[in-house]
Amino acid sequence: MVLHYTNAFVTIASVNWESLVNFYTKLLEQKPVLLTPNVYAEFNLVGMRLGIFQPKNTNESEFEVMSNDNPFGFESDTLGLANAALTTGTTKTTTPAPLYFYTKSKISLCLEVSNLEDAIAHLTSLGYPPPGEISIASHGREIYAYDPDGNRLILHQAKESDELGVMS
Repeated sequence: MVLHYTNAFVTIASVNWESLVNFYTKLLEQKPVLLTPNVYAEFNLVGMRLGIFQPKNTNESEFEVMSNDNPFGFESDTLGLANAALTTGTTKTTTPAPLYFYTKSKISLCLEVSNLEDAIAHLTSLGYPPPGEISIASHGREIYAYDPDGNRLILHQAKESDELGVMS
């Protein structure tokens, strides 16, 4: 038997649905093409679709650990970033917790960009600067970043075709 499919797309579940939809609206500089408030938003990306859905109440616990809604007992600041709460005696201080502290995922949303520095500046202006440095890979330059829920984004700038030994 053969699996006959008509399309494929990636979805992200989030109990912080509105925050994540706002983030991707600003990151991708487009409004969702499909929008059911507090339920589902879908963006058309080049070569694929990205859907963000609000899990049903009965399924929320399956997605809570992967979202930025106070995971592992951390407090959130106004940007939705986690803060590690440190208590010493009666004094409580908070320090930023790195976004990569969230549950690890083998899935990444990779966005190929024409100018990596411009993409980093755009992400930084949204309040989500990549925590690491640009790395060099066989296929070009890339950097890891994270959305408000801690989902990994890979911003990638391909090598120029002449650098790959292909005639321009």
